[in-house]
This record gives sequence, C-alpha cells and structure tokens, in this order.
Amino acid sequence: MQPTTEPGPPPAAEPDAPPRRAPLREGLARGWRAALREFAIIVAGVLCALAAQSWWQAHDERGRERDYLRQLLADTRENERRLDQAIAVDSTAGRAVGLLANTLFGAAPLPAPDSLSALFRGEAFASSDFQPLSGSYGALLMAGDLRLIRTDSLRSLLVSYAATLEHEQTMLGLFLEQSAGQPDRLARPMPFLRGMFFGDGAAPAGTIDFQRLRGDPDAESVFFAVQVSNANRVTHLRRLRDETRRLRRALDAELRGRGGR
Repeated sequence: MQPTTEPGPPPAAEPDAPPRRAPLREGLARGWRAALREFAIIVAGVLCALAAQSWWQAHDERGRERDYLRQLLADTRENERRLDQAIAVDSTAGRAVGLLANTLFGAAPLPAPDSLSALFRGEAFASSDFQPLSGSYGALLMAGDLRLIRTDSLRSLLVSYAATLEHEQTMLGLFLEQSAGQPDRLARPMPFLRGMFFGDGAAPAGTIDFQRLRGDPDAESVFFAVQVSNANRVTHLRRLRDETRRLRRALDAELRGRGGR
C-alpha cells in the first residue's frame, strides 16, 4: 500500500507590477515642469529688473531734487540781497524827495539857491531797478519737475512765491511809470532839471527862480506823485523781501533735514 501525500500550500501569488505611465504623459509632465521653471526664472528676472529700474529712478529723482533745492536756495539768497539793496536805494530816495518837497513847499523861507540846487542833484529822483533771479523757479514749474519736491508745504510755497514774484515785478514797474514814466511831467514845471542831469548846460543856481517853483501847483503835483510812488515801491519791496526770507528759511530747513547742504 503506497503512502498518501497531502497537498502542500498553494504557491504565493506574484505581486502585480506597478502600472507604467504612457511615454506621452511622462513627456508632457517633464515639459510642464521645465516650462514652469523657465517662467519662474523669467518672472524673477523681470521683477529684479523693475526693482533695479525703480531704485535707480528714485535715486536719480532724489539727486535732481537736491540740485533744484540748492539752486533755488542760492537764487533766493541772491534775491534777498538784491531786495535789501533796492529797499536801501528807494528809502534813501524817499527821504531825499521828502526833504526837497518840504523845503520847496513848506512854510519856512527858502534856503540859498546853491543849497536847493544841491538837493535837486541828490537822490530825490533816484529809483531802484530790482531784477530778480527767477530762472530756477520757472524751470521747476514749466518743466513739470515740481513733483520732484517731496514736501507738500514746500511745493505750495514755491508756487505761491513764483506768482508773488511776477505780480510784484509788475507792480514795481507800474509805480515807477507813475512817477517817472513821463519825463515831461518833470521837465515842464522844472526845465532846469534837464541841464542838471543830462549835460553841462545846467543853469547857475542863482538864475533859477525857485520862488516861482514854490507857487507852481504842477510842480507840487509832480513831487506828490514821486513821493507816493516811492512809498509804494518801498512797501512792495519789503513785502516781497518778507516772502523771499520765508522761502529761504523753508529751503534751508529742507536741505538741512535731507543732509544735502
């Protein structure tokens, strides 16, 4: 009798092999990854370039702003100096014409002809010729560079000052025209002035009828116009000087704050 054999355990099933991607899908995946990398590199490069350009533009504008501020401060200081000089000239002329008018038309007796002639030859008919530096203000406004000034209050002050400067120049010219713009107004009642100021043919002081001049209403009217014009000029020059000093202090403070002096 042959021995019986029991069947052994069934062989273990082989594990399933991992599914393989199709070659087309693998190629597409690699292509997308490469495209994303290239896109990221391009975006990063563009952002870096824009950042560098923005930094350089800001740096350039800050430099232009400092240049403007320095030039504006220099021009404003020079304008202040010229205004001081103009005020000194017109103030001296105002005192001189006042003294001459009081001497001619006052109640006291007339002095000696030589003394009166000397007063006429003095500063009574002098006038300043204020010519401001305005190129920097004009360039800042006309070129559209006002935006470079970062401080709002200073921008407003610059615009206001440029307008004030233009207005006061017009007014100063008007006042000068009122007093001396018509030479015949002076020459008609005082014909001897031509010889005094424009040549050697001045009449001797003793031959001038100053007493007749004292009673001439046209002469008194001329002196009044000269005095009013002079007073108005001095007032407007001082007003402009106050505005100029205000701007100069603002510009100086701005440059000190920026460490740009």
